[in-house]
Amino acid sequence: MYTLADLTRMAGIKRRTVQLWSEGGVLIAAPATERQGSGVHRTFSRDEAIVCLILSRFAQWNLPIGRTARIASVVRAKILGGTETRDQINKVIKGEATARLSLDSSNLMSLLIGTEIDELAAPLGALGPDNETLIAVSLDKALSALRVS
Repeated sequence: MYTLADLTRMAGIKRRTVQLWSEGGVLIAAPATERQGSGVHRTFSRDEAIVCLILSRFAQWNLPIGRTARIASVVRAKILGGTETRDQINKVIKGEATARLSLDSSNLMSLLIGTEIDELAAPLGALGPDNETLIAVSLDKALSALRVS
């Protein structure tokens, strides 16, 4: 389990950002620690730590909390929801693969994971002229924070 301080340190973003994400439901604390009164610090699962680390790559764009919450939901459902993708994320955490995440103008998220640069470049070549990618980020450094925790 991870505390807000752990997530802040690993993600390398402002503590207030992580607090807002937690208070706004973007990050989901363990039920036994959520809103349990003063003296009980929220704790977060490894999956929520992964969500936080991925979101940290978007923090510089100051996205509205509603959009950040939608990204978090997609990450939970699509990235952490399946065994194959979870295995790939674990390879990125271990440094055995690399990952890129893009968010396009239609709010569609694409995750590209591979061990060779060609594996990451080939799917990008298939994007049509009407698909404008607004944000593309590398997840390697962010997810590597879980290696040392």
